[in-house]
Amino acid sequence: MRRFFCLFALVLSGPCLAAPAQPGSPTLSSAQVPGAAEEFAKARAADVGNLVLGPRQPVLTPPSDKLSCAELYEQRVVLMRTQSNYRPPFNDDPRTQMAVSFGMVSSISLAFLPFAAIQSYTDAIQKVDTEANLDTLRYASARQQCFVR
Repeated sequence: MRRFFCLFALVLSGPCLAAPAQPGSPTLSSAQVPGAAEEFAKARAADVGNLVLGPRQPVLTPPSDKLSCAELYEQRVVLMRTQSNYRPPFNDDPRTQMAVSFGMVSSISLAFLPFAAIQSYTDAIQKVDTEANLDTLRYASARQQCFVR
């Protein structure tokens, strides 16, 4: 039974462990770890607030009028790249389907389902924030008539 549970945990965490490190990802020194941990804890506390209170209105800051059209476009491209989510929807996720099918044998595997649901919910909230920021950048580039022929 223990081997079965370890195999099941390995299969569920497989996509997380197999993800390659991105080339631009920073490595933290031992002096930076406490600050990064505090930043991570604040972000998770904000996620808990979103789960309990519901999604909030996005806080929009209009870009500076001094930005050129190329700089506005670069900011939009960066936001579009962060918006990419390669995770499948909750019902189509193979980890969710596996947890449900193993849940018929052992109820411990059903503990994964709330985690996956919360993860997809917070991803949807972040997508709304990113879309709002993209809209402000689009509006600023339209106001400057950036790509008008």
